[in-house]
Amino acid sequence: MIRGGFVLVLLLVGGCVTAPRPQLPPDLVARQLVLQSLPQWQVDGRMGVRFADRGFSGALRWQQQGELIDANFHGPLGAGAFMLQGTSDALVIETGRGERFEYDEPESMMQQQFGWSIPVAAMRYWLLALPAPGSIEHQELSADGNLAALKQRGWTISYDRYVETARGWMPRKIVLTSPDVTIRLAVHQWNLSAN
Repeated sequence: MIRGGFVLVLLLVGGCVTAPRPQLPPDLVARQLVLQSLPQWQVDGRMGVRFADRGFSGALRWQQQGELIDANFHGPLGAGAFMLQGTSDALVIETGRGERFEYDEPESMMQQQFGWSIPVAAMRYWLLALPAPGSIEHQELSADGNLAALKQRGWTISYDRYVETARGWMPRKIVLTSPDVTIRLAVHQWNLSAN
């Protein structure tokens, strides 16, 4: 009887263990390790943002050097221009109208100030098709072994298309969706050099 109870306890405890995530293909793991170790990189493209009943679009250049972000956005004829500089813990935003904001909690403070926010801390990973540090709710791979979808930190990220670069396949079209905002990015050029 005691032995049967012990087996039952083992079965119940074993049933509570979370199933492991599916193994990623070795070439994807190797590419992710290379991308995580890049000291700096840059992406140029077009970004569209839709929130509430408003939206805007324009050119985006995002440069990452370690933790440092240097991003510039400008719409047609300079409309809606803004610049982000700093880190995810100490970010400066300058608008095209010359307004300057300094944030120590950029995501929540941008939401209050502008009505929408960029997931600043995670963008440096998501743009490279990497999960950000922390828990992952869901991830899917495409038939060719690239990251197709990711759910993390309240956002759903879809990678609709990839382009081949000197460092492997990189996202060409990315859609980031939260309950409040949708951000679409069409990449024109990747610069993944370590210089």
